[in-house]
Amino acid sequence: MTMRTIRFGMAILIALWGIACGCSSSPSQAQLVPDGKDDGKDEDASGRTDQEPDVGEQDFGKPTPFDALAEYDASENVPIGQKCNENEDCGFGYCIEAPQGKICTHTCIEDCPPGFVCKGTSLGGPDLEFLCIPTYFDLCAPCTTDKECGDDDDLCLPVGGEGTFCGLACVGAEDCPEGYSCNSVVGAGGVSMKQCLPLTGSCSCTLDNVGEKRGCLLENLYGSCPGEMVCQGAGGWSSCNAPEPEPEKCNGLDDDCDGKEDDGFADSDKDSLADCVDPDDDNDNVTDEADNCPLDANPNQLDTDNDGLGNVCDDDDDGDGDPDELDCAPLEPLAHHNAKEVCDGVDNNCNKQVDEGFADVDMDGMANCVDPDDDNDGDLDDTDCDPLEAKVFHGAKEACDGLDNDCNGKVDEGFADLDGDGVANCVDVDSDGDADPDPEDCAPFNPLIHHKAAELCDGIDNNCNIQVDEGWPDFDLDGLADCMDPDDDNDQDPDDLDCAPLDSTMHHAANEKCDGIDNNCNGKVDEGYPNFDGDGEADCIDNDDDNDGDPDIVDCNPVNSAVHHGAGEKCDGLDNDCNLQVDEPGATGCTVFYKDKDDDGWGMSNKFLCQCGPASDFTATKPGDCDDSTWSINPGGTEVCNNQDDDCDGVKDNAGALGCENHYVDKDGDGFGSGQPSCVCWPTPPYVTKNGGDCNENSAAINPKVPELCDGVDNNCNGKVDEGVGSSCGTCDPSCHQVNVGPKGDEAFTMDADNSDGLAMTPDGFLELSEEQVKLAFIWIANSAENTVSKLDTDTGKEVGRYYTCADPSRTAVDLYSDVWVACRGDGGVTKIVAYEKNCVDKNKDGVIQTAKDGNGDGKIQGGEMLAKGQDECVRFITYPGGGCQRAAGVDKENNAWIGEWNGSTLRRLKADDGAVLQSIGISCNPYGLVLDQDGIIWVSGRGCDKLIRVDPKTNAVQHIGPPSGNLYGITVDKFGRIWMGHYSNYGISMYDPKNGQWKWITQNLGGYCPRGMAGSSNGFMYSGLGCGGTYVAKVNLETYAVNLVNISPCTTPIGVALDSGANLWAVCYSSSSAGKVNTANDQFIGNYPVGSNPYTYSDMTGYAAKNYTAPQGYYQHIIPGAPSGITTWTSLKVDVTYQGASYLKIRLRAADTVSSLAGAEWKGPFGPFPPNVFPMDLTAIPGMVGKYMQVEVILVADDQGNSAILKGFYVQYHTK
Repeated sequence: MTMRTIRFGMAILIALWGIACGCSSSPSQAQLVPDGKDDGKDEDASGRTDQEPDVGEQDFGKPTPFDALAEYDASENVPIGQKCNENEDCGFGYCIEAPQGKICTHTCIEDCPPGFVCKGTSLGGPDLEFLCIPTYFDLCAPCTTDKECGDDDDLCLPVGGEGTFCGLACVGAEDCPEGYSCNSVVGAGGVSMKQCLPLTGSCSCTLDNVGEKRGCLLENLYGSCPGEMVCQGAGGWSSCNAPEPEPEKCNGLDDDCDGKEDDGFADSDKDSLADCVDPDDDNDNVTDEADNCPLDANPNQLDTDNDGLGNVCDDDDDGDGDPDELDCAPLEPLAHHNAKEVCDGVDNNCNKQVDEGFADVDMDGMANCVDPDDDNDGDLDDTDCDPLEAKVFHGAKEACDGLDNDCNGKVDEGFADLDGDGVANCVDVDSDGDADPDPEDCAPFNPLIHHKAAELCDGIDNNCNIQVDEGWPDFDLDGLADCMDPDDDNDQDPDDLDCAPLDSTMHHAANEKCDGIDNNCNGKVDEGYPNFDGDGEADCIDNDDDNDGDPDIVDCNPVNSAVHHGAGEKCDGLDNDCNLQVDEPGATGCTVFYKDKDDDGWGMSNKFLCQCGPASDFTATKPGDCDDSTWSINPGGTEVCNNQDDDCDGVKDNAGALGCENHYVDKDGDGFGSGQPSCVCWPTPPYVTKNGGDCNENSAAINPKVPELCDGVDNNCNGKVDEGVGSSCGTCDPSCHQVNVGPKGDEAFTMDADNSDGLAMTPDGFLELSEEQVKLAFIWIANSAENTVSKLDTDTGKEVGRYYTCADPSRTAVDLYSDVWVACRGDGGVTKIVAYEKNCVDKNKDGVIQTAKDGNGDGKIQGGEMLAKGQDECVRFITYPGGGCQRAAGVDKENNAWIGEWNGSTLRRLKADDGAVLQSIGISCNPYGLVLDQDGIIWVSGRGCDKLIRVDPKTNAVQHIGPPSGNLYGITVDKFGRIWMGHYSNYGISMYDPKNGQWKWITQNLGGYCPRGMAGSSNGFMYSGLGCGGTYVAKVNLETYAVNLVNISPCTTPIGVALDSGANLWAVCYSSSSAGKVNTANDQFIGNYPVGSNPYTYSDMTGYAAKNYTAPQGYYQHIIPGAPSGITTWTSLKVDVTYQGASYLKIRLRAADTVSSLAGAEWKGPFGPFPPNVFPMDLTAIPGMVGKYMQVEVILVADDQGNSAILKGFYVQYHTK
């Protein structure tokens, strides 16, 4: 068994005897321990365990049986102050370290024996344990100032050269504990005071650690030597046993204790052994006595001249009189500066030349006398057929040079011999044997070409006269005979393509001419020139170009086949028959023209001629003129009110004539007409009045001239009913008023952070649900160690509020309106805090909301920025629903809270407005955390019984479901409705699917990191805070279940995790007293933001789960003003809405006389759902709907398929008195 005790003033470790429920019960049972530490294992301040079993290897994951507690007799408690070694020695108490050694102590509420005080002690977690602690527990504690030493008279003093430690004010020895004496000391300002100081003269050597050793030093001007001191109990520390430093001597010892022996003395071989004590100074394995060079390493002992000195230390190794440093061959006695040079391949006279003065054919620096290959051709002289010719040797490639290069007895074999005379061409003076020597022969390798040959027409200078084919025909005189010329006429057309190879004007690039010849050799004649009749003969040589039978010489239009003698005349502007007349009357294609004497474009219908164009008076093409003497009268004329038929339609002054006026039908004879008017020159029944606008032709009492009456009729025909005499409600009751809210109403929808959530505005200005618009503006963090809650802005990370709550808060559940419920372990309280100042209640009626604010803008609430407990008006209430330890917390669809009380294993539903208990359900297991799914089912992390618990609040049915392993901590629900849990000491994460009842281990190997809080995001990942002192959060893929660790350093010991609406992850870090923010898109750490001391929570701190999974809905609130004076009574509400799928609405209402007092008014409702309920709502049936202002809340709820209702507007009616 490992012995563990408590040391005060340092990191405190306690091994508990019994059960740890995590909340206070009774002083004698010692059941108060921090969260995460009631698992039977000690943990340090970071939450890590030492993996040692506790007393009796008890199973601390289960409650202690009540009968076991009953058997315990409190009188058997070991007295406080009794000596002990471990917790077992103290009964139900604890073994702690005190200044006089280990003693027993017990839990307390207020009273302790003399010499002890009841103090709350942090055990590395958020809970406080109250123990009887010695009044002198600071005695001998390390310190730097007097303030760290308890009472004002206790001083921080130097003790035993070990540092400064706390003393204890005393008058006599009886005031000091055992092992201490009361001594006079000089305090600040030179005042003498008495303090308890250890008799041993040391705060680190006591009766409990006799025999303990520690290091020490003995120092003087020569050095500093280490040794040891031994704790002798009452005798204090022994003297230091270190040797006294001395000047260094060459003796193989470290006399001055500098870590080096014989430093400063010669060490030739650098083996850290001085020469004076080294038997082999040069370390060559030959002892100095036998070594011919004792200071120079030469294990082979070479001595070339046998003079007794080894070569490594002899300055003339060969003994030839030349010192080694000048001798060119220090180991050759025949080579030195005074020797005579001989031809032997050696520099005999040391002049840096070898065999100088002797023949060297190949100049390779080696005289022939010693050179085995004088010409350096690779053939040794003994076998070389020409040892002084480098080009001749066996294996050489035969060259055409008159030599036997390859030593095979043949000369120039394999080289050409054109004339076969046995002499290779390369050395033959007449290679082709044509009697022309090669230097004079113009073709030395062609025997047919020489000065006496006959010239042929072959493009060659056969007779070597520098002329080619002279005397042969050359048509184009280009110097190239026709027999060899590819273009004899030099027209750039090769002869084999040229259609006329001896005519330079005919070729493919020539321009075609109209001459009856194929000039461009394309097989066509005169192409491109006009050939009007297409007979293949160009007009330039055709005598009847249009082929109309009239020769060009007599044809009046030789290029128009339609014009010739004998053709018929047509209306085409031509003399078709060549009779010298154009388009004479009656020609084919003529047009009828009517006589138009008044030139108005209209002619008389009975007077006309067929002409090719207008002529004389026959110019009009349109008949029908009824008066050919007046140009304004014709069928296209404008009818005018002038008693004439201006448009020749047979009627005078038609309706619509110029100058007409609109006249209306007036059936009731009231002087006002209606319907479509007719424009006539004068009243013509039934169009008898010029006055329009009558809206009722059946009543002479209704027209624009009569006054409006309140009779539900538009009496004055202005499109309004009872205006000025009725009400906006559409009645004749002037006390009724209607306000229309919406994009087309009196007031448009205006969405702000404090009046709406989860909605988006459509392009038409309507409202509908939108997941992207869910606002998670704040994260609420319980600062357990200081009984406060911090409110951080999720955009900036700044702390914008901090509030005092009930004792030891540990869970913060955000509701659907961003307000927060806080569950407290210390006193069984529950606190409700309002998120937006607009919704806070002005409790003192001073017109100003008193609440915590970041006045200096430093991003943290501190000092005077925080209000005292009970003074902050945004703290709505603190209630005590029952039981002493509230832990689990969540919010349902109706926005009421469910709170799990640990000690009584009970869930309670608390009313949103005042915290009243609405429902209680016993679950037979200590609830640690809870979450509600979209069906309203409550899922509880039953850490007290290691079970997942399913609770149906509709039936109160409770089901215990065994997980794959116990030690349950955090719990949440994902977007698929699956339940996820963190297993603290099992280092695992599990998932339960309610649809198939299956468990799945996601991981059981997180490397010693302990999953605590859980949070699932809609982007496909689950997160868990790994709260064992590290800086990691686990990230799990919801589909593949792959697990990654995200480093959030410097945020240390992450407990709870939550998500905001910007897809950022927040981790609440206990050890660093901060909240870390991570971008979940790339897992990059954004920032670390300070909060209060030791923040601790596992719950839905931002409302992400509540708003996305538990109750995916949105709301809109609108404040409607009533009458400025008198009493306003709200009477009716009608909503204009389009439902999609099975979506529906709910309504909440409240009224008050001022806008500011609305926040304190009670909400009525929610009413609905709509459908099946229908609008309008009768507000008179709802008590309390009186006040100058009414706030309407419309809640939009999606169906299972995500369909949303579309809110278009609503209409509110009220009456005034």
